[in-house]
Amino acid sequence: MDLKNKVIAESECLFIKYGIKSISMDDISSRLGISKKTLYQVVNDKEELVKKAIKHHMDQEREDLQLISSNSFDAIDEMVKVTQHVLEFFKRLNPITQFDLEKYYRDYYVKMKKQHFEFIYAVIKFNLEKGIKENIYRNDIDTDIISRLYIIKAMAILDDEIFPEAMYEKASIFKEHMIYHLKGIISEKGLSLFNQHIQSLK
Repeated sequence: MDLKNKVIAESECLFIKYGIKSISMDDISSRLGISKKTLYQVVNDKEELVKKAIKHHMDQEREDLQLISSNSFDAIDEMVKVTQHVLEFFKRLNPITQFDLEKYYRDYYVKMKKQHFEFIYAVIKFNLEKGIKENIYRNDIDTDIISRLYIIKAMAILDDEIFPEAMYEKASIFKEHMIYHLKGIISEKGLSLFNQHIQSLK
């Protein structure tokens, strides 16, 4: 991994774990064992670094979900694996990170949020269509509406006014969200597969 990618990847990890505002360029250069001068040869300022770190995270998420899709036995297995992937991310995510993004990088956050919505919409809609073809999802569901409802509910999980961090664990909420989603769309044939796959969810 070259220095630029190493800086972006390490910064992403720090921002996710500690938030954005609390991490300085000094912290990043110290963590990487490089001088600030070298760091500023890679990026112009912290804002550029934050944007590159967000893009890196989103690009990696796309790769991860595509890999999950190609390595899943069926649509339910895919959704359970996607959920496990999200749960692992929530375990690493500091809630202050999203707050910092919304407050200090608002325009970029809104832009990335829109792109993320479109991507997740495509992922969920594809999964729904796949499950219908496999006869493990009901064939009378509206895939467009269900995809949008899934995303809106997932976004609500990150809303601290709806689910205060002091009262709810994000990972637990997301797990309940996925179970609720699947039980609303699975067919009679899909129920037995659901019971098998859900055992792998931790």
